[in-house]
Amino acid sequence: MYNRPVSQSNKGVIAVVAGGCLLGLAVGLGYLFYWAPKQKAKETRSEISEWGERWKKAKLCLLGEAISSDTLEAVVARELSSTGVKNALQGCITPLKTLARDQGATSEEQAVEDAWYALRVPLGKLAQAHAWRTAQKPNKEQQALWTNLATAIQEVERGYQTLRASANLTVHTPPAKRLDLASKVMTLKTPGDTPAAVTEVTLKDDRITYLTGSEQGTYFAEVADDNSVTFTQLSPLALRAADGNWGLWIERDGIPIHESEAAKGDFVMAGPLDDLGEPAGDGALLHTLATGESAWLKFAIGEQSRVALFRSSIETNESLSWSYQLRGSTDGGATWSTMPLPDEELYVSLKRAPKGNYISWQDSPSNAILHYQELSKQGAALQTLRFRGESASIRNWPPELCQGPNRRWWLVDGHVYTIDENNALVAIKGRLEQDTNNYEQTMRCSDSRFAITSRSYGETYRNQLAVQTCTLRGCTAAPIYVPAPIDARFYPLFHDSQYTVVVVIAGFAAIWTEGSTTPTVVALGSDNPVTGVLSRNGNLEALVWPPEDDAPTLVKLR
Repeated sequence: MYNRPVSQSNKGVIAVVAGGCLLGLAVGLGYLFYWAPKQKAKETRSEISEWGERWKKAKLCLLGEAISSDTLEAVVARELSSTGVKNALQGCITPLKTLARDQGATSEEQAVEDAWYALRVPLGKLAQAHAWRTAQKPNKEQQALWTNLATAIQEVERGYQTLRASANLTVHTPPAKRLDLASKVMTLKTPGDTPAAVTEVTLKDDRITYLTGSEQGTYFAEVADDNSVTFTQLSPLALRAADGNWGLWIERDGIPIHESEAAKGDFVMAGPLDDLGEPAGDGALLHTLATGESAWLKFAIGEQSRVALFRSSIETNESLSWSYQLRGSTDGGATWSTMPLPDEELYVSLKRAPKGNYISWQDSPSNAILHYQELSKQGAALQTLRFRGESASIRNWPPELCQGPNRRWWLVDGHVYTIDENNALVAIKGRLEQDTNNYEQTMRCSDSRFAITSRSYGETYRNQLAVQTCTLRGCTAAPIYVPAPIDARFYPLFHDSQYTVVVVIAGFAAIWTEGSTTPTVVALGSDNPVTGVLSRNGNLEALVWPPEDDAPTLVKLR
């Protein structure tokens, strides 16, 4: 056979064809091993980023504009700051549904697929926590609902950051911002400077007083502005005067006895007390108990001019009658006289104030008449007040008294009264709205203002605190509403001349100041119960009372 040699031109064609095949193979291999994976990785990152945007919208719905990077703080702060939180959360159903991964979406990277799969668990927890928080009848207490929702949000966020890391995307670390933390002011102590076994604490009128015990006995303690404490030892057999070194006691045959043992022939006495709170020296006779009569020591005040109040009762086979006995002295307790009280007084109450103390009573449940006596170092003055005449239609009787530093205010059936410079009763213009169903109210006042905070129940696990105020010119026409969880404690007071309401729950305090639309939210550092809030030395302080053996601690809120 004849073989024709290949020409130079044919060799070139073959080379071109072979080169083209090799180039196609290279392009195919490049697409298969470089371009296709790169495109798939781009699609994977795009899917994750788009899901992240949906998650961002869902978080905004769940948390609002979060004021803390700590999720629990953000959840609680929103609950304490906003009305209609439950309704707002119900609107999160739609953005939560968008968090399901798109149907058919896949990634060829196993780490990414594992991260997507792991994310399903916290998403399920989030859906459940959201459902219970917005349910009509939740299965847990409110604090648990908040904690579960915050925990689920945190777990989804961690799952999202793990997902980003699996695709070599930047892991976001949001800037840390936390709520202000209440700072410790002092711990209540005993005279031996050990943590106090406190049985009773009073936080009022910028004063802190408490009863405490030690091996030496029981003490009345008062905290000064510099946080030093003055201790006065108390005797179980005598009632020490509120502002003097004397007191009341009951004695038999010259020996003091406990008031529960009082019987016929025993004496109600007044006189000096020693440092231990025991009667010292001879006392003055105030009253001799008759057959079947008992006595309970109620109140003592004064130094040179002194006032003593005790209650006595006489029990017979047919009946039990009781009355209040008021005694006064103008010579330092050397001699005592009976001070006037109505023959058949009812609802006797005593109010202690920074300047002056007051005993008040009413003639009868149906008469709108209040009598009160001012008890001070200068003696006692009797005055009769008539509220809107004599009317049986008044609902909240007896009148409720609120004592400012130098002014008294009364609330009677929605009307507010005060005493003017001529010592005459004046009705303040306007009327406070009062809901007689399912509410509790707290009154606070200064010399120039009166305020009342009423709790009324609203949506499940929520309620409203309606704040209404009065000045000498008149009362507000409409209340200001402060949102509060239904099981929260609230403490209204005047602070820096403004009316303030502190709402406390779950280790957090929301401070609502008059004129503000949003509160300042403070973390208490623990969920130990708060038992009171007061304004002192220009600071807003709260008493935190830990369980059992730990001593009560005073903390600064603002």
